Amino acid sequence: MECTNAALYTRLFSLSMMMCPMTHTIQSSRISLDACSAFCAPQRWLVALVLGLLLMAGTLHSASAQTTTIERLTSPNARSGGFYGFSIDFDAASSNFMVGALAEGFNVSSPRGRAYIYGISVTAPPFLRATLDPPAGSIEGSSQWGRSVAVGTSVFSTSYFVGTPLDNNTTLTPGFPVDNTGSWSRFELLSGSYSRVRTYELGSRDRARRLLGIGLALDGTTLAAGASTSADSFSPGGRVHIRNLTGLTSGANGATIASPSPQEGAQFGRGLALDGDRLIITALNYDSGSLTNRGDAYVFLRDPATSTWSQEQQLVPAGLTDGARYGRAAALAGNLAFISASGQDVGATPDAGAVYVWTRDPVAGTWTNTQTLAAPAPETDAIYGYDLSYDTFTSTLYVGAPREDVSSPGTVTDAGIVYAYQQDGSGTWQEQLRFASTNPQSGALFGAALSADGDKLIASAYSEDIPDGAGGTFTDAGAVYVYDMVSALPVELATFNARLQGTTAHLQWRTLSETDNAGFHVEHRAPGARFQDVDFVSGAGTTSEPQSYAIRINNLSAGTHAFRLRQVDLDGTATRSDVITAEVRTPAGVSPVWPNPSRGLAQAEVTVGAPGRIQAAVYDLLGRRVLTVHDGLAQPEAPVALQIATDALPSGMYLLRVQTPQETTLRRFTVVR
Repeated sequence: MECTNAALYTRLFSLSMMMCPMTHTIQSSRISLDACSAFCAPQRWLVALVLGLLLMAGTLHSASAQTTTIERLTSPNARSGGFYGFSIDFDAASSNFMVGALAEGFNVSSPRGRAYIYGISVTAPPFLRATLDPPAGSIEGSSQWGRSVAVGTSVFSTSYFVGTPLDNNTTLTPGFPVDNTGSWSRFELLSGSYSRVRTYELGSRDRARRLLGIGLALDGTTLAAGASTSADSFSPGGRVHIRNLTGLTSGANGATIASPSPQEGAQFGRGLALDGDRLIITALNYDSGSLTNRGDAYVFLRDPATSTWSQEQQLVPAGLTDGARYGRAAALAGNLAFISASGQDVGATPDAGAVYVWTRDPVAGTWTNTQTLAAPAPETDAIYGYDLSYDTFTSTLYVGAPREDVSSPGTVTDAGIVYAYQQDGSGTWQEQLRFASTNPQSGALFGAALSADGDKLIASAYSEDIPDGAGGTFTDAGAVYVYDMVSALPVELATFNARLQGTTAHLQWRTLSETDNAGFHVEHRAPGARFQDVDFVSGAGTTSEPQSYAIRINNLSAGTHAFRLRQVDLDGTATRSDVITAEVRTPAGVSPVWPNPSRGLAQAEVTVGAPGRIQAAVYDLLGRRVLTVHDGLAQPEAPVALQIATDALPSGMYLLRVQTPQETTLRRFTVVR
């Protein structure tokens, strides 16, 4: 059982300590799915501007940027102490997200919990799809159904998971339930309704307070579930159970991962982040020498051929302090990893919190702590980094600081702040914006749970009070905020588009009016690269007259190029536009493989000068064909897009061989894990 720091987590425990004397930990699970098509609605500027003006008044923590709230959601079954939003997870591929409310239910003294499925539309507010109640009889009261949730789309279906870490196992010893072994349940959309297709519990060796389901991480057909506590000698400190999902069944056990440094009470498996064949597992209560609850983290790598997992590296930065709780949350994306220490001292400020950025060298295969992020004005007990979420679509890291005070327009203690970071041209992570909820309350804990994907952010304030509809208040009922992270520029931008002429992009934009506009930085992202500042165009200052702007960017490589504007006010305040893209095609031939290095899915494009057959395959450096990519006819007016699935290929260098009626072309590329 975890010993909590009362000074740091008093508010977080408020009512839930009566249910379970454990620290409320929010787990971050990143879903690695490309979701561009779901949210690339054209010309959202005026909508964003209007909503921003209506909804953002008085809600910004600083003037660094604006965000647009789509909706503020409260529970359809709200009750005091329900903690709606204790867990959230968003899957942009299906446009669905889940919300867990671990202390809702009909039984006020012993609630079982609830979970909800919502849909997102580009033309309408989020809407409730389903309420997931625990199955009658098999889930006991105070089991914390919904403490963790996960939703993801694979080749089989969109699946929905609910973790219940305090579920008692009634099947191990009939008549003598084994307390708090935990479980998770899987739901699928079948015949128009969301049905439970599986509930998974641990076996006979896994008795007594294993807490299975306290953390969930889902990516494709792989589910990782943490069982972070053990009361026997089988695995002191916790384990992680992997499940390989197939079809509508739950497949076979993939592996069970125990801590390389087992320690009773360390809570190995409390934090999880899964991306393809890599898994980060944290143990936030790990003690090291004289440091209590310093924390620990590891990255594990799966062998695709055998489905076995092995430790790749221990990820522990220098300078952790006593009670740092390193491993509170984690996010993983390719060669980037983010791990937070929500109790880390920052300078002379105790328990302020920090986030550690790790970068993997794809050649050497080693991870290095390349940067440490902290609040610009650290606050004691702010628990900056209590949750993290990384959006691969916008390359944005979101960090929650749920006990940070909101300072504008008036001070609101423990209201909560969310930070957003992106890399600049040198690869350094810079704060882009920070914001409070549209309804800041003392002790609401905004930012305690985060999930971002496809330019959308879901953020919760699970201790927010809401009206009960009868003149009273549901305390600690919780609320969830859905954001479109398109920045609202301080200009009325009417159009922004890109027109291609060969390998030159002509960018044009037009404003209806401007206020204190110093100008626009034009940022460009080449295929497989990061955004870089390529030009600056001066603005018109303050004017109510329409203004037109245009620039050219020459010599673009083949592939998809992205562009955005970073508008700067005269006082230096900067905000970014939406992203537009343009596809550069070569007259005839084979484009380079991109992204390069690649993981998961690589692409190339073939253009022929005359009708004919195209054959494409991948070879290793020994000349062995390892993958057939394409074999079919092509026309000059219809370039062929080659989709190269690299999931089953080991890390290394490969050759894409493309044979057309005109020539045979080789393109070299690298696969990394």
